[in-house]
Amino acid sequence: MDRRKAYFEVKIFITGCARSGTTLACRLFYAFHNTQVIDAEIELHDLVDAERWTNVAEDFLVGKRSIADIFSNILSPDALRHAVSLIRDNDIKIVNCIRNGRDVVHKPEYGTQAGCDRWIACMQQQEEYIDLVDYILCYEDLIDNPIKVQMELASTLGLNAKHSWGTYPDFVPTKAFLANFLHNKPSSYGKRPISSASIGHDATDKWKEYCNNEAEQDEMANWLKRYETKKLY
Repeated sequence: MDRRKAYFEVKIFITGCARSGTTLACRLFYAFHNTQVIDAEIELHDLVDAERWTNVAEDFLVGKRSIADIFSNILSPDALRHAVSLIRDNDIKIVNCIRNGRDVVHKPEYGTQAGCDRWIACMQQQEEYIDLVDYILCYEDLIDNPIKVQMELASTLGLNAKHSWGTYPDFVPTKAFLANFLHNKPSSYGKRPISSASIGHDATDKWKEYCNNEAEQDEMANWLKRYETKKLY
């Protein structure tokens, strides 16, 4: 067994509401040199303590959030404060994925379903703790121009590309897709080129069906307007 001391110069945590592109974002990091990607979801505190459970030594460690992490779900004030402290105290780099709420609350054939309340909470957390976010990965921008987004992200975090995101999923190892079985998804889930087929599912007001009450509908409508006019912060 390799007994090298585990060490990572930079730890990157991918956050975002369900159906905002976090799984895709995590796999895209296979396109960079000297980067260890964790395929399964991971909690923030486990990413912080990665040297305790791995013997890998790379410049970058990348992990995707679990279901109950900051910028990703409805959290209690105590949970938020704890997450904020972990990020600040350990200099964790945050890549937060955002996506139009109309498509987030769209009910998919496979994968997690998110209600309006969860998407709103994620947007509110990003606004409140924007200083913690190193890069906002907008799903629509990624779909529109993956190479441009890759260059911006690489420049922000000091990454060195070895593959173009335009060739996804060719550079992603098969093992990365096996984690789908943990979430009752087919092994082919997400294993297709980046395309606009995954956006614009709901250009109507169908999202209202997924709100709990009229007040939530009003709040959702306000955040949708801010998102679609790029007035988030």
